Amino acid sequence: MSTFSHPHNYYNNPPSQGWRVTVADLVSLSFAFVFVLARLFTKFFLVKAPGWDDCTAFEVYPLIQTVLNISAVAIIVALCFAIGRLVVDEIALHHFGAGRHFWDIPPEYYNGYLTASPNTIAVDGYLYIVAITAAKMSLLLFLYRIFHVDKRFRIAAWITGGILVLWSLITILLAIFSCRPIKASWDLKVRMDPKTVCYPKAYDVSNVYGFCNVITDVVLIVLPIPLVWKMQVTLKKKFAVATVFATGALYVPMNKLARPTA
Repeated sequence: MSTFSHPHNYYNNPPSQGWRVTVADLVSLSFAFVFVLARLFTKFFLVKAPGWDDCTAFEVYPLIQTVLNISAVAIIVALCFAIGRLVVDEIALHHFGAGRHFWDIPPEYYNGYLTASPNTIAVDGYLYIVAITAAKMSLLLFLYRIFHVDKRFRIAAWITGGILVLWSLITILLAIFSCRPIKASWDLKVRMDPKTVCYPKAYDVSNVYGFCNVITDVVLIVLPIPLVWKMQVTLKKKFAVATVFATGALYVPMNKLARPTA
């Protein structure tokens, strides 16, 4: 047997890392679910002052009736898409061989793997991009509601929000239309055809999107700091407030780091 040959009959009960994906998905989503519920309960039942930054999580329709509910809709949307991504991950794990070595995936699973696997920028990737963008927009709207009195902050917030939405849309379009014919994005037989052209490559799109995500993460962390520093409070309280904002902003990049691949 050659050094690079693969053992026979590995289609039947092959080793898989899929359980790690499931654990990571469930743990991270459970934390998100608890914190979103706590936030919405506080806003709607204790403070009774919902805002644009809350409008992305649960009962979207009644919230839209209030203009100031867009922020809550953003966190609800993020949570819904995160749940959708968990469902797609589990379908890919249990029905299309995600979590296995690619050699251990039966040929009849290939198209489903290309469509749903966490390793590909297809359905799973689209849901991921929308969830991350909605979560960031919710945070940005939350900051905007607090610091909108500062003109420079308003301008920076509008620019940041525009970049977030535009770049996410561009990434999804690149992922969908990078292959010619488009069917090659989810049909391995078409993708392997010598006449098929896929450019930019999926990993290039993913890497560039990840780089831009890091930049926007830093912007969201730094954005409120100058205004916090101008507050007429003691230095100790300034550090405390800045830490609170930074901790909230760090949730988004931590959520991305927890994104499993298999």
